Amino acid sequence: MNKLIKIFISGLLILSASAAAAETYQVRAKKNRVTPVDFLMYFNVDTCDYLAVPRGRVVKAPKHGEVTLKKHREKLTGRHYKKCDGAIVPGLMALYKPKKGFKGQDEFKVEYKTHYPGGVEYDSRTYRIIVK
Repeated sequence: MNKLIKIFISGLLILSASAAAAETYQVRAKKNRVTPVDFLMYFNVDTCDYLAVPRGRVVKAPKHGEVTLKKHREKLTGRHYKKCDGAIVPGLMALYKPKKGFKGQDEFKVEYKTHYPGGVEYDSRTYRIIVK
């Protein structure tokens, strides 16, 4: 049986499909720089093929910066799934850019929806950004 694996990368943190919805993720960012905040992808751990690219929408915008959601391709590492080491999987990346000169805390929320062969997955995440 094929196994569906959902991988999230928040900052340098990697979480598996057991991650609960509506969690808050804290990410450190540098002032005046674009920071990758999260990356979502769905792939089949048996074949290393991607199954779906999530869609996202910002439901609460940051007060001190801007968020961009864009499709991105990520190279898998053998850290979690050695069989798929080196496979390139498409997904959705969330990027944050603070307003010029801003230092401090910012926050935003994104809702994700993914249609894959086995159904639909919904996820809601709040991101707390610490800009230094």
